[in-house]
Amino acid sequence: MGGVARVDEDGVLRHGWSFRRCGRCTPGCRRRPGWRRATTSIAAITAADRVEWPPLWRAYLVFHESTLPQEVTDDVVARIVGGRGLHGAIARDEEGTAVGLVHRLLHPSTWTTTAHCSLEDLLVAPGARGGGTGRALIAHVRDRAASAGAAEVDRLTQQGDATARALDDRVATSTGFVRDGIGLRAAAEAGAPTLGPRSTRGPAMAVTALLDLHLKADRIDDGPAVLDGVLRDTRAFEGNEGIQVLVDVDDPAHLTVVEHWASMERDDAYRAWRATPAGASALGEVLAGPPVLTRYEHGTAL
Repeated sequence: MGGVARVDEDGVLRHGWSFRRCGRCTPGCRRRPGWRRATTSIAAITAADRVEWPPLWRAYLVFHESTLPQEVTDDVVARIVGGRGLHGAIARDEEGTAVGLVHRLLHPSTWTTTAHCSLEDLLVAPGARGGGTGRALIAHVRDRAASAGAAEVDRLTQQGDATARALDDRVATSTGFVRDGIGLRAAAEAGAPTLGPRSTRGPAMAVTALLDLHLKADRIDDGPAVLDGVLRDTRAFEGNEGIQVLVDVDDPAHLTVVEHWASMERDDAYRAWRATPAGASALGEVLAGPPVLTRYEHGTAL
């Protein structure tokens, strides 16, 4: 179920109850069994967010198979924090964990006498998807744009990103225009304009990741249930194409998780997300040692 958003006196947009399955609740959990709350607050990015913003930004770039020089990233966060043209907001869940971000840019337009607002970047952590966080972040941008007197908010989504397009279909109207990029540096070097996506990598190649796990002797009974809860978020992550869990017939404490990914970039994005507070799990509590990861690209037959 969802709740009605409100803006508190501190300028923070807060939302009512909105639940989604988490699969990690324990008998002593105060939340509704089997569920967790989605985003409860959205606030402007400040200097205090310099620790939590970079992991979200890196996950966003990896998702879009893009890389940026560090000086560009440093400049982006400096402009957002300093209020120099760029603006941003971070979404947090009820525990205060950063689960999403959005950036916006106000600029003049030749089609209106007022400002135009571009929604530059939008990311929702996999564990928070499906709970309205994306819609809430877009609503935050829309409200801020309206307050600034902008005539419209436009959003750029990647071709083939079905999840983002489905969200746009619910909150926006298609303009019928296609936006392409002309790389000026490439044009200067080649002597002609070059059109292309923002990606800096070659064609995507499918990847299979093997995660070798050993459960603690006293966690063999409940360890698989903990793992199942963790893998729910893995399956929901963009680019995951299936998971199998293999159990050693001679050693029930020895498990191998087989993850299939659409590309190395998708797998990289997942690993980056797991390293953030939003992607942290309880798996380490039931393991006897660190998991061993091996990844294989799907090449041609030998």
